[in-house]
Amino acid sequence: LTHSAITAVVCDLPTARHIASMAGVGSHFYCSACNCYHKSTCGRVNFKKWEPQDREKLREYAEQWRDAATSSERERLFKAHGVCYSELWHLLYWDPSWQLVIDPMHCILEGLVQHHTRNLLG
Repeated sequence: LTHSAITAVVCDLPTARHIASMAGVGSHFYCSACNCYHKSTCGRVNFKKWEPQDREKLREYAEQWRDAATSSERERLFKAHGVCYSELWHLLYWDPSWQLVIDPMHCILEGLVQHHTRNLLG
């Protein structure tokens, strides 16, 4: 008998969004860590006003998507909330806002570290 847990999903950003069954970074739901919504808010640097994602709401939206009777209902729910059901939601502790980690190689090569330190953190 073994006990194991998924503590983090470490990958590049598009893969992280795919694994978590969340809308891509090009959508209006561009952040998996906070409730920033709509492309027009991208670039806001007043991080004190950013609200973290609510894991229970994400779970609720994912389960609504899973339980939808038709594909059109699923599409409507995905457009409204930016999340589908993933098998990771079987894990009661799953929290994509804390457990999706963008690996350092992609952060450095894609310039994310530089962008965050120079432009966002000042």
